[in-house]
Amino acid sequence: MTSSSVTHLDNGLLDEVVATVTDGAAVLRDRHTQHTRTFDDIVAEIHANDAAALDVLKSRLLAARPCPQWAEGELASGALPPKHRSCWSPT
Repeated sequence: MTSSSVTHLDNGLLDEVVATVTDGAAVLRDRHTQHTRTFDDIVAEIHANDAAALDVLKSRLLAARPCPQWAEGELASGALPPKHRSCWSPT
């Protein structure tokens, strides 16, 4: 793979990520309300917003790159799970 083909792939990936994040932001913006809320209501809305954003983001971001991986927790750390055997590159 040449550096120009890598740049082309990276630009395509960047375009898809920008479009996906923009659509995710629109979902969150549409969900926003300004009514008075209790602490429990706010926490419930945070969880609902997480789920709504993931509905938009996860599948599209996973589809944007071959053999992707996903960390389930936003505070996850360490190595991602091993890639599927079909994603291994010969060395």
